[in-house]
Amino acid sequence: MSQTNATKSGPIARASVFIVSLLIALISGAPQKAADTSAGPESAAPTTTGTVVPLTEGFEGGLDTFTSFSIGCATTHCLWGSVTSDSHSGGHSAYAADVAEVGDDYLIKIDALAIPANAASASLTFWHRFDFENAYDGGVLEASIDGGATWTDAAANITVGAYNGTISSGFNNPLAGRSGWVGSTGTDWQEVQLNLLPYRGPSFLFRLRIGTDSSNSITPKGWWVDDVQVSYDAPLSSCDRGWSTVSNYPAAVRRPATIGLGGLVYSFGGQKSNVIANAYTYAPGNDTWTPIASLPTARYAASAVTDGTYIYVLGGADSNNTPTSTLWRYDPGANSYVTLASFTTATAGQAAVYLNDAIYRIAGSTDLENGISTATVEVYAIATNTWAPAANYPQSVFALAALPLNGYIYTAGGNQYLGDSAKTYRYDPNSGIWDDGPIADLPGPMSGMAGALYNGNWILAGSQGGSALAWSPAANEWRSLDQMPQRVFFAGGGVAAGAFYTVGGIVGGSTTNVVQQYGETDCATPTSTVTPTPTATQIPSATPTQAPTSTATQMPTDTSTTTPQLPTTTPTQASTSTPTPMPKGTSTNTPEIPTTTPTQASTSTPNPIPTDFPTRTPPRICTGDCDGDGTVTINELIMGVNIALGSAPLGNCSAYDKNGDGVVAVDELITAVNAALNGCN
Repeated sequence: MSQTNATKSGPIARASVFIVSLLIALISGAPQKAADTSAGPESAAPTTTGTVVPLTEGFEGGLDTFTSFSIGCATTHCLWGSVTSDSHSGGHSAYAADVAEVGDDYLIKIDALAIPANAASASLTFWHRFDFENAYDGGVLEASIDGGATWTDAAANITVGAYNGTISSGFNNPLAGRSGWVGSTGTDWQEVQLNLLPYRGPSFLFRLRIGTDSSNSITPKGWWVDDVQVSYDAPLSSCDRGWSTVSNYPAAVRRPATIGLGGLVYSFGGQKSNVIANAYTYAPGNDTWTPIASLPTARYAASAVTDGTYIYVLGGADSNNTPTSTLWRYDPGANSYVTLASFTTATAGQAAVYLNDAIYRIAGSTDLENGISTATVEVYAIATNTWAPAANYPQSVFALAALPLNGYIYTAGGNQYLGDSAKTYRYDPNSGIWDDGPIADLPGPMSGMAGALYNGNWILAGSQGGSALAWSPAANEWRSLDQMPQRVFFAGGGVAAGAFYTVGGIVGGSTTNVVQQYGETDCATPTSTVTPTPTATQIPSATPTQAPTSTATQMPTDTSTTTPQLPTTTPTQASTSTPTPMPKGTSTNTPEIPTTTPTQASTSTPNPIPTDFPTRTPPRICTGDCDGDGTVTINELIMGVNIALGSAPLGNCSAYDKNGDGVVAVDELITAVNAALNGCN
């Protein structure tokens, strides 16, 4: 996109903007925001109590967001798995066999959930049926609020379907002497509800354990679990929010470089069966993907950033799975690329941000085959086309996320080869210091997330557990968002036209072309939306020429690459001392099954697992409300004027682009002034 496409030009427009600037000077009484985003209360924006459902699991695609491991048992028969032998709904459930072998077998949620401190109610619900060896074997539910460092039995907070007995202290059962579920429910499914209010906080995990002993006196079947759901009610500033799916990406792809600019989503390269160079743009207004000029060379796990006019694509791996150090500048207006100066340390899966006329390359993998990463950071000065080293990142990681905000760079997660990281940091470009304090750590280890600033919150969507999170800079708090329709990781992500999008990724081990949209409606400005009929949008092809390689001392001249001939539309614990046990067949020594009758299954049906995600385009937030807190301040008005005059990129505050046309017009500035005077309504 040329500079004139990003801003209004000409003496009349500039005079109009000057008038708006005078209006801003007259409303100096408008509220001011604190510059420190590391702490502080939530804004006083209108709120409503809403229900968020961050987990709904029916095990239809396998264990999905859960994993299984066993301690003591020497065979794979002890592990939990997705089966079709029985289910509460759908065709699958999670199942663990009651084996004649000492075993401690776990079904554990992969990604921790964040239950807000102000949640008024919160619950975990699941349905199960079990057939254990009398009271010799049994199951328990445990919870953690520190990301799995410590665990406690959840019995005290089970409100429906409580434990019905005690697991025998004999025969070396790992759960010996503990209360739990024992005996058999027959063929009946029973509901269990756990009150999650005691577990409110940034890092809630839960797990199911089945303990088995060294033999079976009968032939027990095991434990089935299905329809697992976590939900909470909390004050939200969004009166309507949620995920939906839109038109599929033209190719199944993972790890594309994706960014939002001028009301459109741009996505470059990626990997399917091979590494591709293809690039596309998505127009939310007509729900259409359109091909644009391909990358000069195929890349995946590259990064894309924007200065509000151009898009910069850096790093990534080539077709030989080798990390690279290239930097390309894409001009949306000319539909062409320019090769810029390369950085020093070739990486893939690095984080990248644009901040203060500079581009930062943060960490990344230097050897994908062997899982080797770097902590190096490099900064590119756009004005001089040169790279320079910056302070090393505190960890050597790749597949981390980064966000530029209020003059700082925030980072989260990443893969350390032997496991993911939950660490977050803030970088101050002025001091060159990475600080662990200003931003709360992630609820749990994550990597491969798509992320962007949306509605004043940092959205991170997708990881190997498929979680979606939002970080509030004002409250310095993470909270779980509603579950994504497709629980992807290694997807691309960007914001355009008032919504956050994920592009492609991996689902259940397979690469997908699904595109998912998350949107919120501000409580102060509820509006209806209409999904238009998709139509093809023609992107002009540039004249094909060879793009020259630049040097660090001379800025290159813009040239174009060939636009590929691609379709323009795409459809679509503690036990006491144990007496020496007698053989299980001796009737006088068989422990009694507790007389407590198992809780009968509720006649009510659980909330259905959503299977249909309609297309919808969420409305934009209040014009000029850059951080989405429900107010427009002097600083935000000044930012709008600077964007309109071309002295700041639109990416600094996309909330000014009310109609999604990629420019900030005078009427949009006036709307923002009215919002500052009268509130967002």
